[in-house]
Amino acid sequence: MGILHLTFGILIFAVFLITGQYMRADYPDKEVISQELRLLMRSRHIYILFSALLHICLGLYFQFGSKGWQKILKTFGSVLLFVSSGFLSGRLLQKLITSRILLI
Repeated sequence: MGILHLTFGILIFAVFLITGQYMRADYPDKEVISQELRLLMRSRHIYILFSALLHICLGLYFQFGSKGWQKILKTFGSVLLFVSSGFLSGRLLQKLITSRILLI
């Protein structure tokens, strides 16, 4: 499970870098969009970075416990973390694309 967290964390970090480049190159200037939308995009972007770093740290540390209930709890927590990271990334990409279409 540790190698899965590490790989997924690196993948999410790549998504963070790609969305940052997209926001810098293809997104309207500060004067064109509202401050609320700009703050929303930046905060979601930072949440993706946090998620990636969390996965990388878990990938370096993760060990299953010796007891059955520890394995179940760690697996459940890992699944929740994977799902939440996917939702974070997906929603930011969706918002970037739809808001860009609406601004054109």
